[in-house]
Amino acid sequence: MQEYSSDPTSCDLWILEIGDDLEKEFETIKTVKADKGKEVFLTSSRLDPDLLIQALRAGAKEFFSQPIKKEEVKDALLKFKEHKMSVKLTQEKMRRVGKVINVMGSKGGVGTTTVAVNLATSLAQSQGSPSVVLIDMNLLFGEIPIFLT
Repeated sequence: MQEYSSDPTSCDLWILEIGDDLEKEFETIKTVKADKGKEVFLTSSRLDPDLLIQALRAGAKEFFSQPIKKEEVKDALLKFKEHKMSVKLTQEKMRRVGKVINVMGSKGGVGTTTVAVNLATSLAQSQGSPSVVLIDMNLLFGEIPIFLT
């Protein structure tokens, strides 16, 4: 394996060939895997079971025996791409942040419930159909169900 000066965080996938210095190479793999979200594919002309076990323990996602088969690599790359896309979509969904809007009146009868219900209805009908939750904190005598019927 060649010594590279590039930062392992600059890419999402490393494809490495296992050479003679197994200890050093598997240490490099562990360093790359320590960076969350990075994947490692390995290749080697050696196929002894100990090497495969070490590769799995180091966190290699794929292992290609040499000579490398084109279809095997293509399938692995497509799986990797699909996984990355699903992770990206999940992260985008998690980034959505809601807003809390409090509507409070200084005393009863000033129209707080009317404003809250109309605000919630307007938000729900706005472009993009956002999810809206309307909570009446007057647990004993709440009137929101009456306004929504």
